[in-house]
Amino acid sequence: MKLKLALSIALMLLFAACAKEAPRAAIRPEGARTAKAQALEKDGKLEEALDLFEESLRYVQDKSVNETAARLHAAIDARLATDEQKKTRAAALARKGAEFERSGRFEEALASYEASLALRPEAKAEDAFGRLSGIVQERIRIEAEKRDRAYRLFQEGYDLELTDHPEEALAKYRESRLTRPDKEAEDAVRRVQLLLTERRDRKAKAAEMLAKASE
Repeated sequence: MKLKLALSIALMLLFAACAKEAPRAAIRPEGARTAKAQALEKDGKLEEALDLFEESLRYVQDKSVNETAARLHAAIDARLATDEQKKTRAAALARKGAEFERSGRFEEALASYEASLALRPEAKAEDAFGRLSGIVQERIRIEAEKRDRAYRLFQEGYDLELTDHPEEALAKYRESRLTRPDKEAEDAVRRVQLLLTERRDRKAKAAEMLAKASE
């Protein structure tokens, strides 16, 4: 009787170890910096809002944020009443563009040079703008390819996870994370690793109980 009971418990544990488990949904972080910038813009604090939008672009390139930054540049420029103010503002924007360029922040540098030229054409800024345009376009192309590949790999991993193929899903998630680091992919890797560890532990425990029951 005790032998049958032990065997029944061990088999139940073994079946549980192989049971399918639905993946947990990953959560993306909110853009707190962008939200604060939007609030500052509503309050009419355009320069402060622009600084935050440009800071946001330092971490994540986003078309809508780039467009908003360009719009704010134009709004700030519209406030300038005299040619002398425009000249001063254009020089400041050109210096800011040069600083961005030296630190490798080419998208922000390009936007600053463009805003400077809109106020006051200047040969040095025009040369910098032309030089950076090609660099930025190439970076955008490469980043788009990485983003598309990483997304495709992540979706393949998610489909494999849904159909209870965790080992294959983990490989896809890792490849996606390697192609383009992303919090959602990182969370998926941890989630599937935990699932596999739990399954291995349950199988080991079930095997141990079967061995003891057979003694």
